[in-house]
Amino acid sequence: AGVGEDSIIDNCTFTDNVADISGGAVYLWSYTADLEIADSTFTGNSAVDGGAVYYSSHSDLTVTGSNFTNNTANYGGAIENEGYGELAVDNSKFVENEAAVSGGAIISSGNASVTNSVFNDNEAAVANTNAIYLWNYNTLALSNNVITGSTDAQILAKGGTTIITPLKVRILDNGTYNIHMSPYTLNATV
Repeated sequence: AGVGEDSIIDNCTFTDNVADISGGAVYLWSYTADLEIADSTFTGNSAVDGGAVYYSSHSDLTVTGSNFTNNTANYGGAIENEGYGELAVDNSKFVENEAAVSGGAIISSGNASVTNSVFNDNEAAVANTNAIYLWNYNTLALSNNVITGSTDAQILAKGGTTIITPLKVRILDNGTYNIHMSPYTLNATV
C-alpha cells in the first residue's frame, strides 16, 4: 500500500520471521492508515516490540479469525498496538506467546476490544500481563473469551482504564485466585 493507504492481510502465513526492532512479521507506522488482518497465521516470529505484529497509528487495527503461536518480543509477544488507534480482535487464538517484559499476547496503548477469542499459556515477565496489558488510560471491552494459563491474573489494565465486560469467571480447580482489574481486586476461592 502507498503512504497513508489502508492495508489488508488476508489468508497469509508468517513463520519464523525476525525483526531487529519492531514487528517480526508485520510492521505498520502511519497516522492515517487502517490495518486489517484476517484468517492469517503467525508462528515463531520475533522482535523487540510486537513479536508478530507492530502497529503504530491513529487509525484502527482489526484482527479476525487469526492464530498467533510461539511469537516472542519484549513488549507484545504477538501484537503491540502502540498508537492511539483502536485494536479490535475477534475469533482469534493466542497460544504460548511470550513477552520478556509485558503483554504476553497483546499490549495496547489505544482502546481495545477482544471478543470470541482464546488465550492459552501466554507468558510475560511483568505480573498479571500474560494475556493482555492495556497501558494507557483507555477502554478495554471483553466479551466471550476463554483465557487460561498460570495462576497470575492474565489481564492488567492501567488504573483509570474503563473496562466493559460481562465478567464471567470459571475456575477449573479448587484454588484461590486474584482477578486484577485495577483499581479493583476480586479474590475468588472455589
